[in-house]
Amino acid sequence: MKYWMLLLIIMVALVGCETDVPTFEPQEEVPVRIDKARLDTVEEIYKTVGEVVPDSFEEIYLPQGSKIVDFFVEEGSEIQSGEVLFTYNFGGITENYLAEDNGFVSTIYSSKDEVVLNKPVLQLVENKKFSVKLMLSDESIEKLFIGNQVVVGLENEKVYRGQLVSISDEPNLITNMFEAKISIPDNAEVTLGEYVNLSFTTNAYDAVLVPSRAIVRKNGERFIYIYKEGQLEKQLVETGLSLGEWIELIGVSSSDFEFVISGQNYVTEYDRVKLIE
Repeated sequence: MKYWMLLLIIMVALVGCETDVPTFEPQEEVPVRIDKARLDTVEEIYKTVGEVVPDSFEEIYLPQGSKIVDFFVEEGSEIQSGEVLFTYNFGGITENYLAEDNGFVSTIYSSKDEVVLNKPVLQLVENKKFSVKLMLSDESIEKLFIGNQVVVGLENEKVYRGQLVSISDEPNLITNMFEAKISIPDNAEVTLGEYVNLSFTTNAYDAVLVPSRAIVRKNGERFIYIYKEGQLEKQLVETGLSLGEWIELIGVSSSDFEFVISGQNYVTEYDRVKLIE
């Protein structure tokens, strides 16, 4: 009897052990989308601002102590040769001041009834020819050169091509900055005194690029998943310059590889994946 009881206990124990054996189900494939790296040209851009100034101008002076009687123009007025710009009184005699050439009034320094001392009355600009003035630091001068092309962007979103034509030899004593000048097309629709955005290309080279959204940032690392023959390989990356939504991979010389562009935040390099369109 004891023998049969012992045998029954052993059989029950064996049945229980069989039910506890774990079963392994195949891992589900993680859906991912892949893309190809590209080789393209990236540019280093130096950005600053400049002010639209007259390309050439003339400042009108009067004898010291002259009194302005009245103005017949205002800032921005177009003028014709022989047109009366203002009247003034000097030594009890009132005279008209006539324009010698066509152009426009860029700046009026004086006012009606003012006695003029040690300053011009106004500034005239011929034919509305403009350039752009900007100030450069020692560091920025090292990146630029005479003849450097520059993109000039206006507030109205119009864009023109300009060229760096001069840089002063000595810095401003107060700001320690160097004054520079950019030529712009004669047909540029700019306004005197307007501030414009300037973009200089200081360097350009070919680089391997991937979309910036393909890069996984986790635990202080930056990496992408390379897809090769159905397998994922984690590759640490260092990024550089951008080209739109794409970004440079520093130190990568070949663009002949595919990478995960969608689903990369939900996989590891050991997961099984399923490609989706």
